[in-house]
Amino acid sequence: IVSQITLDDIVKLLPKPTTGIIELPSLGIFYDPSVVINGGLEIRPLSVQEEKLVAGMNNANVDDVIDTILSRCLITSIDINDLLLTDRYYMLLMLRANSYGQEYNFTLTCGSCSVAQKHSVNIPGDFTIKNPPVDAKEPFECVLPVSKITLAFRLLRGKDEKIIRKYKDKENKKGYGTSGDPGYIYSLALPILMVNNQTIDIVTAMELVSRLPVKDLAYFKQAIEENTPGVITTVTKSCGACGKELVTDLPMTSEFFRPVFTTKK
Repeated sequence: IVSQITLDDIVKLLPKPTTGIIELPSLGIFYDPSVVINGGLEIRPLSVQEEKLVAGMNNANVDDVIDTILSRCLITSIDINDLLLTDRYYMLLMLRANSYGQEYNFTLTCGSCSVAQKHSVNIPGDFTIKNPPVDAKEPFECVLPVSKITLAFRLLRGKDEKIIRKYKDKENKKGYGTSGDPGYIYSLALPILMVNNQTIDIVTAMELVSRLPVKDLAYFKQAIEENTPGVITTVTKSCGACGKELVTDLPMTSEFFRPVFTTKK
């Protein structure tokens, strides 16, 4: 006689959920050390409930879905919106690796011969982690080479990304999106805290950014980049058809959260 399996039997069969600590690219130095201990966050792998969210993800809700997934899988008591953008991205990569495995497959199309081929990387082993100096501290300062203006600035957080997105949506509804990226100047003005040791509001900061000599603006963007920790996800592969070297940032395809496994042995 074949008996029917019970819910209790199922629970005994399933492995218990496990958590792990990931060391952030920022080393946690921009957060409360009593919360982000030793520069690490405790996370858990994705569950079927998060996969359910992914199944309903589309261009309109992708940002909200990613926010929800990060929030649900973060055990450490910190708001994901307070994390640096680069730390959030690293957490997303590690969630993928811890949930499905480190190997990530994707397709690249050669720009020379137009042949599409499968490639793979290991997350995070194939990437370089850029850490900040141990004495890094906000606000950072830079003196612009042309105007000689001193800017004090901070790094962008997850909540800033939402503010920028909201601003872009508002400007696009006004029809300003036809004259370029409406969030470009806003996103560069938002990190500015002080000018020549004087505080500045966002409207004035936007006006400053829009009037800067282009060399000054390039210098400011470089200063932000140099002080931003993160994971460098540049992918370099060779085309198997023509041998051309392919260099791109890590593609985010559907296989990122929907990997294809080989079931036959």
